[in-house]
Amino acid sequence: MEMRFLHEFVSYVEETLNAHDEYLCRGQRRAEWKLLPSIARGRPTWEPDDILSCEQSMLAEFRRESIPYLESAPRSLWDWMALAQHHGLPTRLLDWTSNPLLALWFAVCRPPTQPGYGAVWILDASDEEEAGERGQDEFPCEYHRVFVPSHVSRRITAQTARFTVHKGGKTSPFFEPLEDSEQFRDKLQKILIPTDRFAHFRFYLDRCGLNDASVFPGLEGLTSHIRGQSFFADDEGPWPNS
Repeated sequence: MEMRFLHEFVSYVEETLNAHDEYLCRGQRRAEWKLLPSIARGRPTWEPDDILSCEQSMLAEFRRESIPYLESAPRSLWDWMALAQHHGLPTRLLDWTSNPLLALWFAVCRPPTQPGYGAVWILDASDEEEAGERGQDEFPCEYHRVFVPSHVSRRITAQTARFTVHKGGKTSPFFEPLEDSEQFRDKLQKILIPTDRFAHFRFYLDRCGLNDASVFPGLEGLTSHIRGQSFFADDEGPWPNS
């Protein structure tokens, strides 16, 4: 389905999503992008058939060298992966949030690179698919899991972060898109956001308090927000944008 106005999106969330369930929501700037973790999207310098060793090596190096910069100590292997993921390290985690408006913001927060659609994905996972504390040190896991991380950084807190932890195989392709998986494909919804409406959504989401400063707490997010208030992006201006 396609949505062109913020009030349409809010009405859909209010009318469609069960208030007693927690849905996972994810925004993507391109609707055709697959629901794949970041480690499945790169070109590793390791042997192509050894991506799992590459993953483990990167995480081990991050754990060893990140200690001076930590706000708090991660409690599990998956908390370490969540922290690394939020700071740009490719992992088997895929970012989600429990806040539908925040997912929408991630879909539209930057000008589009080409005409088309962005997307907000909504996943209605079962309680049985959420990893308990004992399962948060499995590497790799046998099937896709949902992971609620500890608040090991301000960014994870601000983004009400949730993750899907993707099972990994030993042969290529190592990871499957969630929308193609037998486990999750019938539990997903996809909302299309036209790229010519990104600026509209971005403007009104900012009025609701969703912007770089609130989503990325710290000086980098603050300066990005201030810059955005002072200069039009490529798809903006002059206001009002109806």
